[in-house]
Amino acid sequence: MLAVAKRLILDGEWLKRLGIRHTDCGNGMPQSNAARMSRTKNIGALLAYRRIFGRRTQSILRRLNPEALWEKPAPERVARIVKEKGVRKNSAWLLKFWSGNPSADILLMPITRHPFVHLNEIGRMMPALKRIPGPLSAKPAFGTRGLRAGRPQSIRKGVPVPPAADKP
Repeated sequence: MLAVAKRLILDGEWLKRLGIRHTDCGNGMPQSNAARMSRTKNIGALLAYRRIFGRRTQSILRRLNPEALWEKPAPERVARIVKEKGVRKNSAWLLKFWSGNPSADILLMPITRHPFVHLNEIGRMMPALKRIPGPLSAKPAFGTRGLRAGRPQSIRKGVPVPPAADKP
């Protein structure tokens, strides 16, 4: 919404590399489609896309006048999202949300507030994720391990943490 020039999100080449068909933001996507997308996407390409998109976003923000962050997006920018099919019909409420809030709120929402929306879902998924071989099924890297005789160990090579200095 902050970028005016070329399309920053997805083009045909990225869709092919990511192994996905959807160009919208994903809100309102049926669970079966989300599951299929999760199984087919190319994780390496997704990380590369995230890096490139992040750099482009940072570049735009560096050039942006800070006062522009407190302005609501121009109607033509919201219309562009509709034209480029960035939102599904069943999630049209997002357009109203985006057009009614300052750009700073829209920019910060995904990284500061949005994860809280999904905490219950994550909690329900964790038992299933722990059964899948991978990092979530492994034992914790730290926690009760590394504690000997009630004295904490540093995370690095089991080196004991020096005792706290006594206060006079």
